[in-house]
Amino acid sequence: MPIAPPKDRGRGTIDNIFNAAVRHFSMKGYEGARIDEIAGEAGINKASIYYHVGDKAELYQMVIDRILGTIADRVAENIKKSPVNEDRIRIFVKTIARNIGANEHFAPLMMREIASGGAHLSDSVMLQMMRVFGALFCILDEGKNEGKLRPVNPLVVHLMIIGGLVFYMAGGSLRQRIGSLGEAELQIDLDIPMDKAAEQFADLIAAALRV
Repeated sequence: MPIAPPKDRGRGTIDNIFNAAVRHFSMKGYEGARIDEIAGEAGINKASIYYHVGDKAELYQMVIDRILGTIADRVAENIKKSPVNEDRIRIFVKTIARNIGANEHFAPLMMREIASGGAHLSDSVMLQMMRVFGALFCILDEGKNEGKLRPVNPLVVHLMIIGGLVFYMAGGSLRQRIGSLGEAELQIDLDIPMDKAAEQFADLIAAALRV
């Protein structure tokens, strides 16, 4: 088997660290997560984490920054595919949903951070969040100026989308418990796949914004 170049080996190590860290931070929070346990799951020693990433604070920022940076990049890329603002709203919602759904640990991790008031978020992470919000702001502002979308506070729309999707993703186990107690009486499907839920989120948001 050929030996991977040093750069590739380093990238693989960082990916392993990321995967272990996001799981531990989402399950135990910032305070509860331990570097030695993360290193053990990643198959390395603590010194490797300090070498490749840094201390626990830097590791946490790397995890959040990497997730939010990916979301921001994909939102920016995907909304370019349509000039129609209502379609771009749908694309925005579905892109957010797809990326939240791609990592089961992201939603509980963000809910922990929201509950703490963003106590552990660095300025660089906040800038990634602003990139996502900025994309939505531009869609809403252009639609309003064209007379096709109603004037609204973009922060309210942003919170409806992000909050709804994060809560839906994080609440899977809770929905299962509710369903086991009374799904027959409710006569509704409590376990809609994330992509189908995103379709309904997108339709509702677009309909509410349409003039």
